[in-house]
Amino acid sequence: PLLTTIVAGIICFLVLEYCRTFELYDFRSFYDRVFGKYNFFFANVKEFSAILACITISALTFATGGRLLAEFFNTSFVVMGLLTFGIVVILILAGQKIVIRSASFIAIALILLITYIAIKGVPASWEEMSNYVSNRTMNAPLSHVLLQIILYINIMVAFIDAVIPASKGQVKTKKHSLGAAVIGSLMVFISTIAMNIIFAAGMPEVASQDLPTLWSLNHIIGAGFTVRLLYTVIAYLAVLSTGAGYLYGMIERYQLLVHKVWKTSSYNARRLLLVGILTVLAFYFGRAGIPQIVTTAYGIIGRINIPLFEIPFLIILPYQLYKYQKNKVTAEIELSE
Repeated sequence: PLLTTIVAGIICFLVLEYCRTFELYDFRSFYDRVFGKYNFFFANVKEFSAILACITISALTFATGGRLLAEFFNTSFVVMGLLTFGIVVILILAGQKIVIRSASFIAIALILLITYIAIKGVPASWEEMSNYVSNRTMNAPLSHVLLQIILYINIMVAFIDAVIPASKGQVKTKKHSLGAAVIGSLMVFISTIAMNIIFAAGMPEVASQDLPTLWSLNHIIGAGFTVRLLYTVIAYLAVLSTGAGYLYGMIERYQLLVHKVWKTSSYNARRLLLVGILTVLAFYFGRAGIPQIVTTAYGIIGRINIPLFEIPFLIILPYQLYKYQKNKVTAEIELSE
C-alpha cells in the first residue's frame, strides 16, 4: 500500500498540475500535448484502453450496485443492477456540477464509515490476522502477487481520465493539486491497510465474496443491522458517484466523436445515444461477477496503461512542466528588460 499510494499520489499531482497549467480539460487534448508528435500511437492506444475502462466501470457499477441492493432486499440482482445504472445515467445527464457535488458528499460519508469500520474491525481482526500471517500462507506464487501489486497502481489512478474534465474550475492553484494528491493518498493508504488487516482475518473465505467488506461486517466484526444498513447505503452511493464521475468524462469525450459522424445531432441526443450503449454493455458484462470483472478487466487495462502511460507520466509530465515554467520565466525577464 505504501508503494502504490506514493506512486498514485505523484501521478495525481502531476496530472492535476498539467491540466491547470496548460488549461487542458478534455481527454484527447491532454494526451495529444503530452506525447506530441508521437500522439497518433499513444493517444489511440489510450483511446482503446479508455473504451475498455468505460466497459469495466459500467459493468462494475451494474454488478456492485445490483449485488448490494439484491443482498439487502433479497431481490433480483439483474433488476437492481439495471436500477443502479439507470440512476447513474440520470446523474450523468444532469451535468458536471451535480456529479461533483454528489461525489464530495458521498466521499465524506464514506471516509467516516471506513474510519468506523477500521476502529471496530482492526482490533477484532488482529488475532486472526496474526495467525494467518504467521502461517506464511501463500494463495498464489510470489511473482504473481508482485505483479498484482504493480497492476494495482492502475486501479488507484483509474480516475485520471475523469479528472481531466472534472478539474476545470476546481483546481485553481498548485496548492489545490498538492492537497488533493497528499490528502487523497493518505486516506487511501490508511483505509487500504485497515481493510487488508480485516480481510486477512477472513481468509480464505473472504476472497471468494462479491462483497468482502459486507461479509467482514457480518462474520468478523459482528456488526449490527444499523451498521450494515449504513454501509449498504453509503457503499451504494459510492458506486453511483464513481460510475457517474468516471463515465461523465468519457461521454463528454466521445460525444465529440459522435458529432463528427452524426453532424445533425444535438448535444443531448449524442449523450443519450452513448448512455444507451453503455447500459447495454453494463447489462451484458456486469453479470459476470465482481471478482471476475476486477481481475480480468483491470489486469488487461493495467498491462496497457502502466508501461505506456503511468510510468512515462512520471518522467514526461514533470519535464514538460519544468520546461514550460523555465520558458515562462525567461520570457518575463526579456519582457521586463
